[in-house]
Amino acid sequence: MTRTGSATPAAPLPDNETRRLAALHACRVLDTAAETVLDELTSLAAELCATPIALISLVDANRQWFKSRVGVTAAETPRAVSFCAHAILRDDLFVIPDATADERFATNPLVLGDPRIRFYAGAPLVTSDGYALGTLCVIDRVPRELTQAQRRTLRILGHQVVAQLELRRLGGELARNGAEYRGIIDNLEDVFYRTDMHGVLQMISPSVKRYGYQPGELIGSSVLMFYEDPPAREHMLAELSANSSVRDFELRLRVKDGTQVPASLSAHLLLGEDGTPVGVEGMVRDITGRKRAEDALQRAREELEDRVRERTAELAGMNTALRESEERYRALSELTSDYAYRFRVEPDRTLANEWVTESFLRTVGLSVEEMRSRGGWTRFIHPADWPVVTAHIETVLSTGADRCEFRFMTAAGETRWVSNHARVANSSVDGHAASVYGAARDITERRRAEEALRASETRLRGIIDQAPYSIQVFAPDGSITHVNEAWERVWQLPRSVLTGYNILHDARTRSADRVQALGRALGGECVAMPEIFYDPAEAGLQGVAHWLEIFLYPLRDHTGRVSELVVMSRDVTERKQAEDRIRQLNEELRRHTEELEQRVAERTAELAVAKEQAEAADRLKSAFLATMSHELRTPLNSIIGFTGVILQGMVGPLNDEQVKQLGMVRGSARHLLALINDVLDISKIEAGQLDVMRESFDLRGSFERTLAIARPLALAKGLALHGGVANDVDSMVGDARRVEQVMLNLITNAVKFTERGEVHVDCERRGAMLVTRVTDTGIGIKPEQMGLLFRPFRQIDSGLTRSHDGTGLGLAICKRLVEMMGGDIRAESTWGTGSTFTFTLPLRPEEGA
Repeated sequence: MTRTGSATPAAPLPDNETRRLAALHACRVLDTAAETVLDELTSLAAELCATPIALISLVDANRQWFKSRVGVTAAETPRAVSFCAHAILRDDLFVIPDATADERFATNPLVLGDPRIRFYAGAPLVTSDGYALGTLCVIDRVPRELTQAQRRTLRILGHQVVAQLELRRLGGELARNGAEYRGIIDNLEDVFYRTDMHGVLQMISPSVKRYGYQPGELIGSSVLMFYEDPPAREHMLAELSANSSVRDFELRLRVKDGTQVPASLSAHLLLGEDGTPVGVEGMVRDITGRKRAEDALQRAREELEDRVRERTAELAGMNTALRESEERYRALSELTSDYAYRFRVEPDRTLANEWVTESFLRTVGLSVEEMRSRGGWTRFIHPADWPVVTAHIETVLSTGADRCEFRFMTAAGETRWVSNHARVANSSVDGHAASVYGAARDITERRRAEEALRASETRLRGIIDQAPYSIQVFAPDGSITHVNEAWERVWQLPRSVLTGYNILHDARTRSADRVQALGRALGGECVAMPEIFYDPAEAGLQGVAHWLEIFLYPLRDHTGRVSELVVMSRDVTERKQAEDRIRQLNEELRRHTEELEQRVAERTAELAVAKEQAEAADRLKSAFLATMSHELRTPLNSIIGFTGVILQGMVGPLNDEQVKQLGMVRGSARHLLALINDVLDISKIEAGQLDVMRESFDLRGSFERTLAIARPLALAKGLALHGGVANDVDSMVGDARRVEQVMLNLITNAVKFTERGEVHVDCERRGAMLVTRVTDTGIGIKPEQMGLLFRPFRQIDSGLTRSHDGTGLGLAICKRLVEMMGGDIRAESTWGTGSTFTFTLPLRPEEGA
């Protein structure tokens, strides 16, 4: 029976608990499915820290929920008993070397019961905003400590988990922003489209229905199918290639019914991370109405030529205003983004703000007047990016358009990133740039996600370099991208010798098994290759040959494709050499065994005869002891009886000394009778003369009778004796007298070796078995003495100075009786604290084990 003390103290709540829970729920990770990247980090933590259990534990209001787990099946446990609730209060690792020695956790149900925690180490998962969401923890069932390298590794892996959780949150926000962007696109009247560099449509807005097409039927088609005029099409493509953008290019658009409509096209190239074009994005506007108006205007101009001459000056001014208005409209319509603006170009080529969207003013936190009073828009550019912005303005004024990414500061001091696209409007009479129009898209979250990803990659590289295994990282094309320091130590070579090395080329010259394993890993499967002999000379490298255990781990990107292949190898050369030596020794042992078998055979007949003689002597001894014990009991009972008669004064009065001496005689006789009874029992058992009954009896009554017999002994020593039988246990089939004998022997032993405290006895049903436990708060048993229990004539408290009487046969008889009744008995003890003796018997022998 396991005793518990006071209730486990719960961890105090963090000062920022409300905001911490809000940050946890914002991650949208609670009660979600398992994720491979987090499971891999958890497995890596368990492996590198050499523990059977590792968890990513997120501490909610009333529970700790496991996002990833190794070594346990439970998905969550109450927060009140959580080790992690204590760990999130720390800034660094929270380590409990032995939970049973820590008053905060000694009575914790997770220590006393499954998973029986003895060692715990947790790295708090602290976000960039300072909120501890939970822990990455490792657990063992034995006391231990982490090495400095393991502590550093656990911290690094914890940072990796936080990075993944923050990337998940940022990804969710990006998805929601994308949904809003899609809503804008879906409600445009003009047709918005995106293609790859071959002109294959990847996306097109629902407004294409006005031309008779359904968006779904066009995805994957070439955009060139809409152009009716090949020379005009080639001219448009040449302009797009030369200038990276096309604006208001007029063309004839083929409608699904075969007719053509006039349209205006605006487009720009999409650039990849390396600056090369990866696609085209643009808008198509139906200008049928405008063309009709232009045709009508031309006819009117021809009919009213004389009147037009008289109004030339007036119409010139109106035409200028019309062109300027039309240019503004086109610029704003083609640049859909978060912020839009217009600048006036001053004679000194500086820009003065004329108009900006309300969304920008809300982000900055100022009105137009407040922004001007603080020195204008230039005051909000991040000082470190001002040279970039200056060059950007000059490029716009010189070439007509430019794109740029830079930072600006809000009134509250927050830094925001934007991607800016600006163009000039040459609407002045002299043809110089009069205005600059532009739009800026807020890319702060994207930048943060990119920075977090870079930091995550840096930390991961650090983990790889610190790992004790030789690790190489390859790209999907087989080229090597990283080698850790352990590789240099194992192969005694500098990493530089691997320049130009390709694992795919190397594998093709090796065995089919290696080629197959490499193909499975590149297909996304984790592959283990035990005991591979590898000589660097096979790859044209210098170095010492080794026996290796190789593990191939594919890493996936956000799309699920294999982005990198990690090859982890462990040097098992010494183990292989040891195995070879063992095989040699086994061969030598086999030869010696054959020689010994002959000698053993020669001795077998002699030993068989000796064994028969020993067994006969043992039976004779047991029979002799049983007979002699029986013969000795009769005179001893007479001595005890006559002594009692004399002590009662039935033969005359006694003085105090006579009472004392006769009391000692009776006590010694009783002790000798108990010894003879025990010898008689053990002798009958060894001689096979002791039978156990199998009949139904009232177990509860036997339990109460036994406690009633033993209670005076406990009361005489000032001990509490209590216990009970479980409600679902009433009767059992067996030998009632022997069950009571075992129970009474264990209880009297517990009372004998307990000076203060209590003795507790309980019976409960466990399947088809009855489990009885006797627990005391006595002196306990030293670990080195546990092997002496249940052995005849052996006592823990032995020697000339022992303070407790006994024959040394009681526990041996208990063990023999319990085993004869189909059960078992065992003991658990802590020196100086107490002991628990447990015996198990079948409730119904035919149902028992």
